[in-house]
Amino acid sequence: MALIPTIKVCSKSGCTKVTVTDTKGTYDVTTNPNAWGSPNIDSDDAGFTATIAITSGGVTTTTDVASQVPSVVTGNFTYADIPVALTDGWVTIVYTVGTTAVAATSITKKIFVYCAIKCCVETKMASMKNLDPCKDAGELIKYFHMYNLYKTMIFEANGCNSTEASATLLRLQKLCNINADCGCS
Repeated sequence: MALIPTIKVCSKSGCTKVTVTDTKGTYDVTTNPNAWGSPNIDSDDAGFTATIAITSGGVTTTTDVASQVPSVVTGNFTYADIPVALTDGWVTIVYTVGTTAVAATSITKKIFVYCAIKCCVETKMASMKNLDPCKDAGELIKYFHMYNLYKTMIFEANGCNSTEASATLLRLQKLCNINADCGCS
């Protein structure tokens, strides 16, 4: 058998960091044959390498994480947060491990991030408290429409409808004038 990595990924701190957890666990001939440990690879094997490559907005950041892999894996382990500026949309994370004797193997995960849009929509919704339902009905309808699009975008992304989620994100970015300062950092 060979190690076949599995991971859990999430964005943190306003889309400025990514947390990656290796979820493969310890080798067991019956219950977990593609996990860490003999006869599969360990971090103390000759030429051991482990990297995490994060692509967001067309920019790839690769981090060497080999030194963070425990010498004996006894379960899930989480790497130190990786600082990276994530842009709204689909982010690709590629986790690769290998040794000089064993060809590198990778797993790719995609996550949908929407920190800037979330900030814009929440700011607009918070400003509704100052609007008059009669005098500002047009503005209220616009904000409710944005909120509906926002919830739809999340639903589409969670349903793995990447095309629709991306299209809805683009609509929201236009409505939010996302390239302008919305007061969020």
